Amino acid sequence: MIKQATIKSSSFSISGQCRCDAKYGIFVSQEFWNAFQYEGEIQALSDLLTPIQIRKVSKGVLNDDYYLINISDQVPGDGIVDENNVTIADSLNSDKTILSDCDILVSKLGMTRGYIYLKPETKSDLIGSSEFIPYKLKDKSNGLFYLYLLLMPQMRNAYRCLETGKTPSHKRVNPSEFLKICVPVLKKDLIETANEKIKAIIAEIITLNSQKVDTQIIVDEVFNRHFSLDPDLRNKLHKGMTFGTQSSTNTRASTFTTSITTFPNYFGLRFSARSHTPIIDNILNILKDNGVLTIDEITTDIHNGKKPIYSPEEEIAVIKTTNISNNGISLNEVEYVTKSQYDDTPDAQILPGDILICNIGKCSLGKVDICDSNDRFFAATETMIVRVDKEKYDPYFLLYYLRSVFGTAQFEREYTGTTNQIHISPDNVRNFIVPNISIDMQKTIVSEIQSKISSQDEISLQVSKLRQDINQVILDVINAE
Repeated sequence: MIKQATIKSSSFSISGQCRCDAKYGIFVSQEFWNAFQYEGEIQALSDLLTPIQIRKVSKGVLNDDYYLINISDQVPGDGIVDENNVTIADSLNSDKTILSDCDILVSKLGMTRGYIYLKPETKSDLIGSSEFIPYKLKDKSNGLFYLYLLLMPQMRNAYRCLETGKTPSHKRVNPSEFLKICVPVLKKDLIETANEKIKAIIAEIITLNSQKVDTQIIVDEVFNRHFSLDPDLRNKLHKGMTFGTQSSTNTRASTFTTSITTFPNYFGLRFSARSHTPIIDNILNILKDNGVLTIDEITTDIHNGKKPIYSPEEEIAVIKTTNISNNGISLNEVEYVTKSQYDDTPDAQILPGDILICNIGKCSLGKVDICDSNDRFFAATETMIVRVDKEKYDPYFLLYYLRSVFGTAQFEREYTGTTNQIHISPDNVRNFIVPNISIDMQKTIVSEIQSKISSQDEISLQVSKLRQDINQVILDVINAE
C-alpha cells in the first residue's frame, strides 16, 4: 500500500540539503525523527554517542603497522567484526580513517544494511574506509545493547528515510542527521539486564560461527582430494589481483626464468610475469596430464552484459559487481531496469543455469555465481554470462571448478590491465581449460560439495534465529516502558 501524507513546504529547510523527497519529509516533520514511533520520552542518538574528530592515515607505504578493516570484508547486521578478515596493512591505496579510539564504528555508506560494529578490543591500531565514522559510547558498559539497538529494523528504516544518493551503491546517511534520530529513553536497570542477555546470546553465536567452514575451503578440500592436489596449492599461488587469490597469505615476491619462445603460447601474446609464473603452469599441467577441454567446447555462448539504464520502477533486477558474491547472487542494494529495456536487450538477459563472472576490478575479478532462479535478471557490462551446454557439462561443476584453484590460476593468468582497472574478456575465458571427465563424475563432485555446504546452511539458520532473539530482547525492554 502506498503511504500518502501532506508535508508543509517549510519542512524542506530542515535539511541543509533542502530535501524534498517524501520519505524524508514524513520522517523528520510528521514522525519527528522518532524511529520506533515511541509514545513515551525519547532522546536523540547524540545523547548516546559522541562523534570523534576524524583523523586520517595517508595512502602509500606505512611507517607503523595498522589493522585494516574493509567494509566489503564484513558481514552486515552481525555487529561483531570478523577479525579473520582484519589484516595488517603495510601500504594503502587510499587514505583511511583512524578508528583506534572509538567504541563503535558506523558506516555512512550501506547503513541501511547494517554496517555498524563494536570496535574489536584486540585491535588497538585500527584503520578503515573513510566511510566509517568513529563514535564514543556514553555508556560503554552496555555497549552491546546500544549496538544492537542501532541495528534494529526500525533504525534501518530511519536510515533509509535519511539516506541520499542516486543509486543504492552510492547512498549515504549524513552523520549529523544520523545523530538526530530519536530512540526511547529506557530504564538503566532494564538496559543492564538486557545487555547481559545479549552477551549470552552472542557467546552462542560465536560458538556456532566457529564451527562454520568457508565455502571456498569446502570447494578446495573436495577438488584437492579428487585431483590429488597439494592442500597448500592456493597459498603457493600467491596473493594476486583477482578474487580467488585474496585468501592466500603468501605475499612474498618471487623470481623465475622463462624462455622468450614461450610468449606466443598464450592468448594475446602475454608478456606479464603473472602469465608465465611456473606455479600456474604446474597447476594447469595437472589437468593436462588427465585430458582437458576448453570452455568454448562445453558452452553455447559467452558474452558480457550491457549497460543498464536504471529505473526507479522495480521491474527487472540488475546483476553487477556488488551482486556477484562468489557465494550466491546477492540481491541486497539491487538496482533495476524497465521490462522494456530487458526485452530489447537479449545479450543482457540471464537465464536459469547461466554462470555469471565478475569481469572487472582488482579483488573482484573472478567472482563466480550461478543463476539458480527462474526470475528475470539483467546483466550489466561488468557481468560475463557463460551459458553451458548441459548435454556436455554440468553447470554446477563448472561453477565450483572456476572457484577452485584451477579456475583461480586461469583468472590470475589471463586478466589484463593494471591497478584497479583489471579486466578479462570472453575470448580469454573461452580458452580456459576444464577437465575432460564424465558428467556422472562431475555430478558426484557437485553432490559432495553441496552436501557439505548444506550442513553450513543449518548453522547459518541457527545463527539467524539467535540474531532475532537479540532483537526481541531489545523490543521487550522498549515495550516494558
